[in-house]
Amino acid sequence: GVFLAKLQELRQKVGRIRYNIDIHVFDCDIQVPGADRQYTSALLVGLTEPDGDATSGTPATFAMTFSISTVSVGNAPQTSASA
Repeated sequence: GVFLAKLQELRQKVGRIRYNIDIHVFDCDIQVPGADRQYTSALLVGLTEPDGDATSGTPATFAMTFSISTVSVGNAPQTSASA
């Protein structure tokens, strides 16, 4: 499906693509002032794919690992970048 196609696309980009990642912290749906972080030019260095058990009703999970060199704290922009 679409999910597997996206994973295959990401697999080809490991070690070769950078993303800007915004982290917004919330407490009971209220944004926590000064807790936002922005990681700029984070390099995708790893992708852990889900187990191949298609018969399981358990949601598939995967992990993306990034290498970062800079972080801005408390002043991340209000719009999130795609990652």
